[in-house]
Amino acid sequence: VRIEQRGLVDVEKVPSEKGPPRKVYTLNERGRRDLAEFWTTWSFLAERLGRLRDGD
Repeated sequence: VRIEQRGLVDVEKVPSEKGPPRKVYTLNERGRRDLAEFWTTWSFLAERLGRLRDGD
């Protein structure tokens, strides 16, 4: 729900044979940009932590 509220995904309700319609989430352009930024930041942090662990 948070990613939906932040506008990072598109939501489509798909009919279901059993029960209520299902929500299908698709990452949109804004979500892809945020994800790319997350991985860039994570890679930087992981590299720095590895250097600290190894004593570099």
